[in-house]
Amino acid sequence: MTLPDSLIGHWSAFAYKGYGSMEDEQFVFLPDDTGWYAFERGFLCKRETFRWSLGTEGGLWLEGREYARVGDQLGTFVVQPSELRVVHLALTLGEEVERRVGSRGAS
Repeated sequence: MTLPDSLIGHWSAFAYKGYGSMEDEQFVFLPDDTGWYAFERGFLCKRETFRWSLGTEGGLWLEGREYARVGDQLGTFVVQPSELRVVHLALTLGEEVERRVGSRGAS
């Protein structure tokens, strides 16, 4: 399995914190080189969509597309262009200790 194939999927901190955890951070890498990051604390607090690619030296590059967060008024969500720019993030994938139910094949 190549590195891009290993990266594609739904990665969640929840699997390591265990059931009953009140918050989660998730990264989703889709095969079309897009993805998203989400932070939840009982509900979706913020989400950032991005395009991703692997550099020639194996580093991960992320370019943000859209940033959304819970608004100041109850029931509102603020959406704006993303300021996310990650250039050459060192990346090593190891064997997963525990996989979240349904973690492969992000939805």
